[in-house]
Amino acid sequence: SPPSTPFNSASDAFQPSVTESNVAAVGSFSLEFGALSRLTGDDAFELAATRATKALWSLRNRATNLLGNTLDVQTGRGVDRSGGVGAGCDSFFEYLLKKHVAFGDEARSPIHTGPHATASAR
Repeated sequence: SPPSTPFNSASDAFQPSVTESNVAAVGSFSLEFGALSRLTGDDAFELAATRATKALWSLRNRATNLLGNTLDVQTGRGVDRSGGVGAGCDSFFEYLLKKHVAFGDEARSPIHTGPHATASAR
């Protein structure tokens, strides 16, 4: 079954040949759909974004906890595995930090566990 990762934009969803997405899009949806859920009172938006975030986080390099830059949203495989903290990749983490600052809901964040978590998040 295909992963729960979103497309870059709504227009990409209507172009079957476009199956690649930058990892930053997932972080962006995490923040934006969290806000949408709070504005509408419907948790479905944030829960869908959380599933996508968890699916992406499961693809990280376990030794470094870094993500590749681009993935195929149909297969869940990395297209550009050159990850790091540069453009695109770092935005994923920035959006999750912004989501935490805005909503403070650590229970829904997939990256607040393990040795890389802060002491306050444990």
